[in-house]
Amino acid sequence: MARAAYRQKSMNRTYRTVWNATRGAIVAVSELDRAHGKGRAGAGARAVARGTGAAAALKSVTLAVLGSMAMWSGGAAAQVAISGTNCPGSATATTNNGIAIGCGTNAALASGEIAIGGNVTASGVNSTAVGIFSQASAQAASAFGTSANASGSNSAALGPGAKSSGASSAAVGPFANASNAAAFAGGNAAAASGSASVAIGSASAASGDNSISVGQSAVADSLNAAAVGNAAQATATGAVAFGGSSTASSANAIAVGYQSTATGTNSLGMMTNAVATGAQSIAVGTNSKSSGTSSIALGPTAQATNAAATAVGNAAKATGTTSLAIGGQALASGDGTVAAGAGAGAGSTTANTGSIAVGLATGTLVSGAQNTAIGGGIASAMRGAGSGVTGTRNVALGSGDGTVTYDGTLAASAGSLVSGNDNVAIGTNAGIGVTASGTTSVGLNATASGTNAIAMGVGAQASGVNSLSIGTGNVVSGANSAAIGDPSTVTGSGSYSLGNNNTINANNAFVVGSGVSVPAGLNGAVVLGNASTVSAAVQTPSAVIGGTTYNFAGGTPAGGDVVSVGSAAAPRQIQNVAAGQVNATSTDAINGSQLNASNLAINSLSTSTASSITSLSTSTSTGIGSLSTGLSSANSSIVSLSTSTSTVVGSLSTGIGSLSTGLSSTTSSITSLSTATSTSIGSLSTGLSSTTSSITSLSTGLSTTDSNLTSLSTATSTGISSLSTGLSSITNNNTNLGNSTAGAIGGGATYDPTTGTISAPSYVTYNSDGSTTINNNVGSAIDNINANGIKYFHANSTAPDSQALGLDSVAIGPNAISRVDGSIALGAGSVADRATVPSSGIIRNGSASIPFDTTDQTLLGAVSLGDATSKTYRQITNVADGTGQQDAVTVRQLTGALQSFAVTGQKYF
Repeated sequence: MARAAYRQKSMNRTYRTVWNATRGAIVAVSELDRAHGKGRAGAGARAVARGTGAAAALKSVTLAVLGSMAMWSGGAAAQVAISGTNCPGSATATTNNGIAIGCGTNAALASGEIAIGGNVTASGVNSTAVGIFSQASAQAASAFGTSANASGSNSAALGPGAKSSGASSAAVGPFANASNAAAFAGGNAAAASGSASVAIGSASAASGDNSISVGQSAVADSLNAAAVGNAAQATATGAVAFGGSSTASSANAIAVGYQSTATGTNSLGMMTNAVATGAQSIAVGTNSKSSGTSSIALGPTAQATNAAATAVGNAAKATGTTSLAIGGQALASGDGTVAAGAGAGAGSTTANTGSIAVGLATGTLVSGAQNTAIGGGIASAMRGAGSGVTGTRNVALGSGDGTVTYDGTLAASAGSLVSGNDNVAIGTNAGIGVTASGTTSVGLNATASGTNAIAMGVGAQASGVNSLSIGTGNVVSGANSAAIGDPSTVTGSGSYSLGNNNTINANNAFVVGSGVSVPAGLNGAVVLGNASTVSAAVQTPSAVIGGTTYNFAGGTPAGGDVVSVGSAAAPRQIQNVAAGQVNATSTDAINGSQLNASNLAINSLSTSTASSITSLSTSTSTGIGSLSTGLSSANSSIVSLSTSTSTVVGSLSTGIGSLSTGLSSTTSSITSLSTATSTSIGSLSTGLSSTTSSITSLSTGLSTTDSNLTSLSTATSTGISSLSTGLSSITNNNTNLGNSTAGAIGGGATYDPTTGTISAPSYVTYNSDGSTTINNNVGSAIDNINANGIKYFHANSTAPDSQALGLDSVAIGPNAISRVDGSIALGAGSVADRATVPSSGIIRNGSASIPFDTTDQTLLGAVSLGDATSKTYRQITNVADGTGQQDAVTVRQLTGALQSFAVTGQKYF
């Protein structure tokens, strides 16, 4: 009320400014007062235009201030004090450049103050206070507004009741308060009490150093805390609350979203009602919750309630330590479990420690530990992959189609209803209902139901222990058996099928190929090749050859001791067979080369037999000669017989002698011999029948001779046949030899088998004058080349030949030797043996120094024109002047270079 009365009294007054000599300043006075002192100042004051009311008063004040500033600009240290009439106290401006305008204003304590308003105090150097009861008490402080108070150096308080007490602080707004260095408070009753803190908003408070609060009633009361939003609370060091009613109450916690909460150290809560209470936890999503240490909950109503648990998805829940739930309503309730997919792991018990479920409804109702399920079902009521598993360490990947039921109501997917341990099921409906352990089922409807069995392929079945079924529709029921291909059946134990459409009912059988069937009983059979057939082995212990029985090595084979490589209709060769041992106990296979050796041995036997027959013929001839001698000494009554027989024997000898001349005439002679002998013997027999009894024994002897001659004729014929065969073979060999010889000679030479001659070749040689010569034998062609051929180098020496010993080296000339890689030796006796080692340095000759460098490019072997050992060398003559950096220099160039230095006889170096 007092202030209102004061303002009422001070209104509607007329003022004028005059010079006050005592104060040394222009002051505002009543228009009735006169100026005293300097005339110019008084004249200036009277020049102020008169007016009435508040506008006139303000105009007078403004002109007074401007006048003072004009004086200051002239170099005077003036003051301005303006008071209204009827004021309870006058304005005071006693310091240099001070300005006090208003009743009871005071600008008298420091220089450069400005105080405008009633009861205003500007006591700090260059301070400014504008507004009733405002105060600026520190250096360069500014207070604007009723009761505004700027007490900190370089601070600013703007607004009724605003306070800035910290150095370089600022308070903007009614009753805003910036009470610490560099603090800023903006808004009604905003308070920034921490160093370098910021509070913006009605009743916002930032009390921690470097803290920020933005929003109505927002609070950031700890070091580096930040609260943004209506009623946001950041109450711990480094905490951040962003959103209406959000709360971050632990060190470095972050809450983002309406009513979000982050109470755990280093936790993050984001979105509406998100709560992160565990240390280092994260909750992102409406109503999400992360209460375990280092837990993560992402998604609406997601919950991660145990240490290191992670829940991602709508209503996903991870309640086990280090558990992971990903997907809508996914549940990972056991320690170390993983559930990924919509409804994965839902309903699981806490005994499923270390289990993994990935996919729609996978891993449900799992009571075993360390199980893995990946896949899902196709209906909301279906149990997904790995559902109903009671065993441990099982793996299921795939989905189901509802063909197998669980509890009579829920369909089962891959790896469902498994009670065994360490099983793997991959594929739709793979591995359902497996009770064995260690199985692997891969593919649509694939099932490995035998212990340690493997089934891979659509519908593949492996029911035998340790069995393997790979391929569409394969069925392997035999233990330790395998089928690879489509689709094959193996019922025998220890049997293997590689191929398509095979059937093995025998044990320990082996099939490579397709379309093969091995019946039961042929245990151990081996069948190779497509469409091969097999039957029981037949025992063959011996064989009879030429009336002689030969026993064979080897034991008695069983029915399946057989290897088949084809069928009767389509047999196969066996190639690249190593030579087998050939002895009485060997059971090795024999290859073609060994059979060929046997054939060669038989051919040799035939030749030997022919030679024996020839020898027989010779012996027969000798015997007949002896017979002739015996007959010549008989009774004279049989002289004619002796003569006849001698003639016959002579004819025979002559006939056999002519055998070597020609087969044609020999055959005729032998035929004549046979006829003549037969006729003579016949005549002889007739004549002998009428002789006396004294020669009865002769007749008998001649009869024997007749038989011997007949045998001789037969043996001779056989020998001639064998000789004919031998001559034919010789003819063929001669023909081959002639053709190969003609081919080797070349020049168009040919062999004529009828005459046994080779035609003359024809060679063309080139003479030194460019002409050509036709040569019809090898010798003349070589002589013509040596005598007349074009040669671009010659050597006239009897010294040893050149030697190029180094890699890529060249030696030209008698006894020239290049020993180093890439070196060149030119001329008789030259040796290139300098090692090619790149280097650089200086060659010194007395006081002269000549630098060299062979490292800048690739250094090859040296070119030698002599031999350092024998101290021989050669001049290089007719050398052109060098023009490049690496060219040789001629004597002419060197002389010119030396002459360029010898311009005077006087030298100074």
